[in-house]
Amino acid sequence: MKWAEHRENNIPIKYPNELRVLSIDGGGIKGIIPIIYLKRIEKQLGASIHNFFDMICGTSTGGIIALGLAAGISATEISEIYKKKVGEIPPQKLFRNNVFSSKYSNKSLLKLLKSTYADKKIADANTMLCIPAIEHHKAKPKVYKNAPSQRISL
Repeated sequence: MKWAEHRENNIPIKYPNELRVLSIDGGGIKGIIPIIYLKRIEKQLGASIHNFFDMICGTSTGGIIALGLAAGISATEISEIYKKKVGEIPPQKLFRNNVFSSKYSNKSLLKLLKSTYADKKIADANTMLCIPAIEHHKAKPKVYKNAPSQRISL
């Protein structure tokens, strides 16, 4: 993010002259590690993680965690989802049709995401979001974001 643009556009930040960004790595089930860490931080602070960051970023499972935190779902709730649903996500495909198809089926993941996030939208998040992903059918990267101004560059 270009800090000068951020300041010129008067994007609200939580702390003066600081842009606080939380970045959460991916790694499948290893996502349980950052979420347990964030759960402990939330417990110590007595408030949701999104209250302390201006932007939350995440890749792969880190993106799913970022979306939940920015939607106001507590780290405790997200860790419980991980613990209960880990065996369902992602079931491995035995064969792929081609090089550009995904290694995993996303059906159970989509079902879980729809039940967890219901009608929540990225635009309604409590923080700015940046979720880099791959559009497998196009074999291109895509960045999902909700920057308050489209003039802000990430």
